[in-house]
Amino acid sequence: MLSKDFIARVQNKLARESHRSLKRFYHLKNSRDIQKRIMFVMGCQRSGTTLMMHILEKDYATSIYHEQSVLSSGDKVERLRLNSLAFVKKVLTRDRAQFIV
Repeated sequence: MLSKDFIARVQNKLARESHRSLKRFYHLKNSRDIQKRIMFVMGCQRSGTTLMMHILEKDYATSIYHEQSVLSSGDKVERLRLNSLAFVKKVLTRDRAQFIV
């Protein structure tokens, strides 16, 4: 018999993946004739930045790049430093979301 904890984890994973797929579809469908906006979320520890990112991530019009993301993948130690500006520009240009965070 599967544990309730395991079932809950699987349900959460399915919900997250479903939301990501719907966002990708939304971005593809609505990417024409939009003006992209880039937003930065900054703060210090315990200031609510993670909560803000989770809230913004729920919106279909957003694409979220966390501290450790493809934008900082060149930093092999901590993955916190941005890659070259040319690489970052290329990634953000290809992103189809209206709001990039």
